[in-house]
Amino acid sequence: YRSCVVIGRDRYDQPIHVERVGRFFGSSEVPRALSIAQWLRCYSYEMAELFKEFRQASIDSGKVVHKRVYIGDLKGIRFSAIKKLNFMTTLKNEVEVHFPEIAGPIILINAPAFLARVWSMVSKALDPAVVGKIRIFPGIPTQFLIEQYGRDLIPVEYGGTNPIQF
Repeated sequence: YRSCVVIGRDRYDQPIHVERVGRFFGSSEVPRALSIAQWLRCYSYEMAELFKEFRQASIDSGKVVHKRVYIGDLKGIRFSAIKKLNFMTTLKNEVEVHFPEIAGPIILINAPAFLARVWSMVSKALDPAVVGKIRIFPGIPTQFLIEQYGRDLIPVEYGGTNPIQF
């Protein structure tokens, strides 16, 4: 089991990173399973792997690639995950110090109904450039994903033909 995986590259050679955010934050074991230092070590490893993807994409395309497409699957996340905001904020603050901005498009799928209400409030406080990167879908937007990234890159479970397991 892996909670995240790079499934390929988009038309701009940006790695497409899919993560099961809902499974992670929907778990009662997070953040108790590891200390914040251990979580940061795990995240650092994931970022190092992603930077390898950036490097290879840059070599392959002959241009600098430093952004990723992020598809976060929110299936399983509950409103009670808001209790983990302190953990998420601590993790985010540590990560911002050590890793540059790498966000390209951010696509959140299987979003629970409460997220629309929360997003309508939170998005007003964010930089419009950040808000413009984020798309939120209540289910799996198969047609959108296929149009944007191609059926061959989208995992089978999301309506594509990519047999990747994660």
